[in-house]
Amino acid sequence: VAATPLEITLVVTGVADWYSTHEILKGGRELNPIMPQDSAALLAIKAGGTAGVITGTRALRKRGHAGWARAVLITVGSAWAYAAVHNFRVLR
Repeated sequence: VAATPLEITLVVTGVADWYSTHEILKGGRELNPIMPQDSAALLAIKAGGTAGVITGTRALRKRGHAGWARAVLITVGSAWAYAAVHNFRVLR
């Protein structure tokens, strides 16, 4: 199944969030207390979360809830984009 533009956006924002957090971890720490301080573990969590969101939204679309699927993708992607922007500002 081909990825939708919103799914691609989700992946891009997830990568930006992971990369910016990875860069912060080189000289600092992740402020979210439930997230690991290890970049590899953080990448595994981010990849699993991304796969879970995409799988879940595809299931929503399949059951006729395309609007909810779009809403979830936009909400999660926006949160990850916000986190990445914040992290890049901290890195300046």
